[in-house]
Amino acid sequence: MIDPSNKISTPQIKSAVSLLNAGDLYSGAYNFMSSISAGVDPRTGAFSASVNLPTGAANDLRGPISHLRLSHSPLMTADQGFGQGWMLGTTSWDGASQQLQLNSGERFRGEIVGQNMRFPDVRLPVVAVAVQRQEMWVRHNDGSCERLIPLAGHSSLWVVSTLVGADGSALNFDWRSVGNGAYLQKVSDARGRTVLALSYEGQQTRLTLQPDTPAQVVMSFHRVSGQLRRVTVDGLPDSGWQFEYTRSDSG
Repeated sequence: MIDPSNKISTPQIKSAVSLLNAGDLYSGAYNFMSSISAGVDPRTGAFSASVNLPTGAANDLRGPISHLRLSHSPLMTADQGFGQGWMLGTTSWDGASQQLQLNSGERFRGEIVGQNMRFPDVRLPVVAVAVQRQEMWVRHNDGSCERLIPLAGHSSLWVVSTLVGADGSALNFDWRSVGNGAYLQKVSDARGRTVLALSYEGQQTRLTLQPDTPAQVVMSFHRVSGQLRRVTVDGLPDSGWQFEYTRSDSG
């Protein structure tokens, strides 16, 4: 017999931030807090920095995990919504400059010959590229491959649309054309679940990891006059990073 005086308690669902503050949560997503690296190239004196953006495991933890990296270079003038010179390290092909950028940050000059791409400056290429009409397949040595398609409105700029892991599990990337640049909108798995979403609101870009789940984490990238100045994490007001820029002209 059930005693009606005994109340069944419903567990309270807490946010990832509140659990982190209480010390009750371990999440790989919060490795972001220590994933900013920066340095100066002693050969050129140029400053560079990068921010790792972990998406977390998708497809019921089968993966693949997309290791997005936001990198800054003073030689870059483009803006993908994070500030001038800050670029997402996704695989892309620029037909105008004939350059293939890999998700590792490496760049290679390529030539499309028939249905393949050759790299005249590399003796042992790290990838194999096959070109089939309006799609390009980039196959990596670890067994993963990426499907690139032309960005809408920019036939010479190809962006990654699908990342397929060695076991066949996939992630899908949605992009939007803004001016001459490609703005990432979201990353979703094969089941249609969004694992990373971005919104661009004036001088602020909000990046949400694992949206609409208890493990949700929201990062904000604040720009001033087109330059990234602050990176913050919602719910952690005392944690964040600030960036200042100076130009040195040598005589």
